[in-house]
Amino acid sequence: MHFLFILCIINMRSINIANKMIVITGGYAMVKMIVMDLDCSLFRDDKSISDFTLKTLSKYQSNGFKVAYATARGSSVKVMLPDYNFSGYVLMNGAAAFNGDSYVYKKRVSMDIARDILLKSSSYGLKTAAVTGDKHFADFDVNKEWGNIKNYEIVDFSNLEEDVEKLYMVVSGNEDVKFLESLIPEGLYMTVSRDNLAQIMNEEATKFKAISKLADFWNIDVSEVVAFGDDLNDLDMLKNCGVGVAMENALDEVKKVADYICGSNENDGIANWLIENIDLEGNFLI
Repeated sequence: MHFLFILCIINMRSINIANKMIVITGGYAMVKMIVMDLDCSLFRDDKSISDFTLKTLSKYQSNGFKVAYATARGSSVKVMLPDYNFSGYVLMNGAAAFNGDSYVYKKRVSMDIARDILLKSSSYGLKTAAVTGDKHFADFDVNKEWGNIKNYEIVDFSNLEEDVEKLYMVVSGNEDVKFLESLIPEGLYMTVSRDNLAQIMNEEATKFKAISKLADFWNIDVSEVVAFGDDLNDLDMLKNCGVGVAMENALDEVKKVADYICGSNENDGIANWLIENIDLEGNFLI
C-alpha cells in the first residue's frame, strides 16, 4: 500500500501518460521513438531548422532513438530539409510511411473516385490538385503557391489514370469546405489546415496509423512514441501516441488533447522539451 502511494506521487506529473497505458520502468515512462510535424513544429517560420535542434535530435538518434517526421507534404519536402538522416518519415498526412527510402505503409485514393472529386472541385472554381509519388497534377501553377514543388503537370483531370495519395484544394471559407464535404464518399476523409488548404485522403491514411506501422516495423510500441504537432491533422497522433506534445504556437484544439505543451517552433520548442523531459536512455525525467 505504501509503495503504491509513493508511485502515484512520482507519476503525478505524467498521469495523462499513464492513462494511455505507456510502458513504465522504475516509475518513469520509456520513450524509444521521436516523431514530429514539420511546418510550425520542427520548421521555424522561415522553414529552417536551427543547428541546436538538429544537434539535439542527432544526439538522441545516436543513442538508439528512432527519429522521424510526419507531414502533410509530399516527397518534394526533401529539398526543404537539411542534410540530416532521419530514421524514417510519414508523408501526405499518413498516405505513405518510409523506413529510410523504403515503403512501410501506403494508402491511396482510387483513380475513379479521385477523378470525380477533382473534376467537380475544379468546375466549382477551386484551385485543385492531386499528388502521387513525387508528382503533382493540378489545374493551376502549384510552383507559384509552393516554390519547393517542381514536378507538376497542369491538367484538366479527365485523363487521370492512376491512384493518388492525396487530393488538395485551396479554400477561402466555410462554403468551399461544405461543398467539398458533399463530394467525399465513404472511405475518405478531409482535413483543413490553418492556411486554408483542404486535403482529402483515404480514411486509413492518417499520421497516427502511418506512425504505428513505422513503429511496429522497428519493434516499438506506440506507447513508447513521443509526438509533437501544432495543427488539426496532428490531433490523432498526439491523442494516440504514448506522449503527445503540442507546440506553444499550436491551435487551441491541439493543446487541449496534448499531455504537454512545449516552447514555440521559433524557440527550439521540440529540442528544449526533449532535453528537459527525456534522458538519453529514454527515461522520463521528473
